[in-house]
Amino acid sequence: MTNTVMDRTGCPASLWLLCLLYCCAVLNSVAHEKPHWHTPLEALTGHTPDISALLQFSFWQPVYFAQDTKFPSDSPERLGHWVGIADNVGDALTYNIITDDKDHLIYSSPVRPVDSIRPTDVPNIKNHPVIRAIVMLVLLLQGRR
Repeated sequence: MTNTVMDRTGCPASLWLLCLLYCCAVLNSVAHEKPHWHTPLEALTGHTPDISALLQFSFWQPVYFAQDTKFPSDSPERLGHWVGIADNVGDALTYNIITDDKDHLIYSSPVRPVDSIRPTDVPNIKNHPVIRAIVMLVLLLQGRR
């Protein structure tokens, strides 16, 4: 599974350990038939694991993360790649991020995908191609088109 994820995402080979940890987190959070459709973490602890952190991003997905800046004119966001959940650091939604500028592993909680749409990014959000495609799909499903 690790080789497949690394191959499909195109991440550097030096990140094999982080990819392996990500694959272990996914496999430990997925229900299996043998222990009565429980996850391995549920069988171990007796509690259903929270998988919301795994659903937010995919391995090696480009993201913006917040970083303290020294000057108000500097952008508070930096570009990086999501490489997993930061266990034992911060809150439940703290992630491992590889920075693009220095290739350092950092922990960050305020993270957003690069391709996310914000109203300030698009002058007229109704004309954005993704929004138009969603509206078209909804109209087709409702039988209006």
